[in-house]
Amino acid sequence: MNLDDWARCVDPEILLDFVGSRLSDRKLRLFGCACFRRVWDHLASPDVKRIVELAESYADGLETRERLRETLKRAIELEARLPQQIGKVRELVVEEANWAAREGSKEAVAERSVRAMFPPDIWREERRAQCEILRDLVGDPFAEPIDFSRWRSDRTVGIARQAYDEYRFDALPILADALADEDCDHQFVLAHCRSGQQHFRGCWVVDGLLGNE
Repeated sequence: MNLDDWARCVDPEILLDFVGSRLSDRKLRLFGCACFRRVWDHLASPDVKRIVELAESYADGLETRERLRETLKRAIELEARLPQQIGKVRELVVEEANWAAREGSKEAVAERSVRAMFPPDIWREERRAQCEILRDLVGDPFAEPIDFSRWRSDRTVGIARQAYDEYRFDALPILADALADEDCDHQFVLAHCRSGQQHFRGCWVVDGLLGNE
């Protein structure tokens, strides 16, 4: 695979096979959560959304395993009522942090996330969207690591933190301007912030500024 293949691929399984072993458990879990964030308005129950939100918090070390176990128990109780959705979301709250990376990422995350909720034509579109999610989380897998520390300031970190914590990723064009004010001339970084694409927790630029892995 080369950069052009990476940018054009519409099969998340191929991309996960390529980068999955190099991604942190946190990134993989957030990718699974982002798949559900894509279809947020189609999730039938607030309980389903709560499970996803808790899985995001657990990925960032903000929830305990005990709380995760409680939510898993609740998910199992709900599964009889919402089998298609709960059965998939429940995979996000299994105890093992490496649930995706070590147990077959393409099956545990992309293939089994939202497939059951939609007919084939919409599912094909979701697969393409999942590729965009991965590109948002990974960036350029062929590039050397970027030193974001040189562009960190109260303003850039503040914008990135608000975007992450409040899911306000519509502020990324403003972040691009703030980065430029800090003498950031990295065109790939600036273009990503200004692209207008949908961003998710785990976005590689936001993570870089916040020091997340």
